[in-house]
Amino acid sequence: MATFSRTAGVFGANLPTKSTKAVTPADYTIGGMVAFFERKFLKAWTVQSPNEIADIFGIQANAGSAAYGWDAANGFFANVAGVPAKLILVSHVNTVTPISAVNAVKNQDTGTPTILTLTDGYQGVQAYGLNGNRTGITVVPGYRVSTTAVNAQLTTDSFVIVSNPGAFRVGDVVAIQSISAGKIVQAIDMTAGKITFTTTLGSAVSAGNTVQVYGVQLHVWRQDVTGIVSEMDPDLGRIYCSLSSAVQDFYIVNVFSQSKWLNVVRNATTPASPEKDYPAAIATIQYPAVATGGTLGSDGTQNATLATEFAADLQLFNGLPIRWICNPEVTHNFGASANGVHQAMEAYCKARSDNPKVIMNYPAQQSKAQLLALGQSMQRSDDVLAVGWDKWLAIIDPFARSANVPPRYVPNVGHLMGYIVRIINLMGIHVAPCQKSQPLYGALDVYVPSTGDPTLADTDRTDLLNAGINVIHNIPGMGIIPRNSVTPSTSLEFAFFNGLMMRDYIKNSAVQSLQSSENSPQSLNRIREDKMAILTFLQRLWSQGSTGSVPEGETFGQWMNADGSATKFADHVDVKADAINNPLTSLQAGNRNLDVYFTYPAPAQSIRIGVGIYMKAS
Repeated sequence: MATFSRTAGVFGANLPTKSTKAVTPADYTIGGMVAFFERKFLKAWTVQSPNEIADIFGIQANAGSAAYGWDAANGFFANVAGVPAKLILVSHVNTVTPISAVNAVKNQDTGTPTILTLTDGYQGVQAYGLNGNRTGITVVPGYRVSTTAVNAQLTTDSFVIVSNPGAFRVGDVVAIQSISAGKIVQAIDMTAGKITFTTTLGSAVSAGNTVQVYGVQLHVWRQDVTGIVSEMDPDLGRIYCSLSSAVQDFYIVNVFSQSKWLNVVRNATTPASPEKDYPAAIATIQYPAVATGGTLGSDGTQNATLATEFAADLQLFNGLPIRWICNPEVTHNFGASANGVHQAMEAYCKARSDNPKVIMNYPAQQSKAQLLALGQSMQRSDDVLAVGWDKWLAIIDPFARSANVPPRYVPNVGHLMGYIVRIINLMGIHVAPCQKSQPLYGALDVYVPSTGDPTLADTDRTDLLNAGINVIHNIPGMGIIPRNSVTPSTSLEFAFFNGLMMRDYIKNSAVQSLQSSENSPQSLNRIREDKMAILTFLQRLWSQGSTGSVPEGETFGQWMNADGSATKFADHVDVKADAINNPLTSLQAGNRNLDVYFTYPAPAQSIRIGVGIYMKAS
């Protein structure tokens, strides 16, 4: 009789998933920024609103010109205009080794040794700077649980019976009326209401004696720059915390891991009895001070070589999908003998495979000659991953107490980064971010020298364009408008910013979407599948653009053939994945190549309208 290798009958089985490859659009709503904020971290934070910035970095506290982070961030969110954009922020720390900025520390104890170490921080991440010196604490000892014993217990017993055992946790320190030392909970019998301790009671317990669980409230206070004090994290301050790590729900370290202002470290101690480990009451707010144990926070010393110092901040963006990056605190200095912050930023972007673009911060109130020199100092023939616009912006002074004060003048880089996000999401990845139908938001005017705007004439603007400098104008009836968007590259293929954005949008979308192809077998079908996924993605861009509503062909600059017919998709896009760029020797070495070429629409920067008299023959 034959032997069957499977069970007889009709039965079902789950097969491996069969799906086609697809390239999906990369997220181009993410900006990156390095700037000065009141609180400083060795971490990049993703925020989606000014409220989140205030939670993490503190309020806008510097009324002078030494910090533009808040101005740039507000400009970004004002200009995304409803787009769910994200900003990845790095608050600059003086990070040249050793770090000279200091974290504020408040040691809390009932003597020696220190029971708790309290440091300035946000949800477990240490913060640096003077800001931490305005974070204070008060302490309220008390009881998390208060109940009574149901039965009398003997001196030799190691338990009590209570009416609500569910309120207790293993590890709790319990105070029992008539017993001097605290007892530690070892086990809980919910059915019997029995709370068992690690040691015998040592004294008799009467029915009705109070049974309480030790706890401590830690209240966090902030003094603003005007001296007004407010309680922070009030929900956390209402909790009577445990100092035992076994009581995870109420362990003070776990509770304050959600604090926006305070990190709590529980130090190992050996008190005479468990309850002695709980700190004494502090009714008056205490701030960090060396005299009472701890360290005062400080901003540290700025290094003379800014490029070296800010370069350390850039590494905090590693692995994060920023699409643009700016630094409003340092102005453009390519080719200068000192600093070179923007050069360091571009070098960082070139080293990344996704190639973010640098939005350069030009100095304020420049003459035409100064702008030409700036542009020419950076011009070169290769791929320049940087673009900049002249003119700082006038905004309502956030520190003003009267409507009659002058405006505050701020760099434009944050506003422009948000503007680019808006243009991409409203009009498409192919559109140059300099549209007269879309003005900049969040500004009153442009900031020009007292002698007047040296860039208003089209002839002057043309000279600046040839040097890779863009300008912003306040055009009556239209608003504040970026006039052009060219890079300092002297090569035509790298000159237009929208072309570079398209290139990296296509590249990043394909790289992100084809991660599952890594280590897949090298075969004809697999290579064709990857190629088809890219072609399908490009076909969607051709037919409807990145927004889904772009006219067919516009994304790739559709034109006409010599016979007057419109060019086709194949005339503008070429994806190579064949034997030419994938010879067998390369495939056998584990290498697979997918090469994408495309055309893009150059923006119409010069429009000539000729008018002549038409003399028609009779």
